[in-house]
Amino acid sequence: QLAMPDMRMPIAYAMQSEPRLDSGIAWLDLAKTGSLNFQAVNVERFPAMALVQQVMRGEDSLSIALNAANEVANAAFRQRTIRFTDIVSTVEKVLAQVDNVPVGTLDEVWLLDEQARRMANEVISA
Repeated sequence: QLAMPDMRMPIAYAMQSEPRLDSGIAWLDLAKTGSLNFQAVNVERFPAMALVQQVMRGEDSLSIALNAANEVANAAFRQRTIRFTDIVSTVEKVLAQVDNVPVGTLDEVWLLDEQARRMANEVISA
């Protein structure tokens, strides 16, 4: 979804699911905008992107672990247990412990998710 930058869009999106609440934001008119410019991600400034790129090159087990560890770390941050800057390092430490393997069943997904959450909690508690 592309739109002009305006916080009314994500707020309206968060307030109501289907049918969507009208945010009052006009759709992005690419004919008027002219062009969009993209740049390479600065992984020094956005270290989480380096982890995402690593996970995208790996097997499903890494994606599951990244998601689970990120959810645990974000919850810990919101509870003021860790700092915002600790989120990425927590996820990174969990990913370092996870085997890079394909996932074949839903039971394996749940097991890997549970293991990654446990690992993240251990990292946070250490």
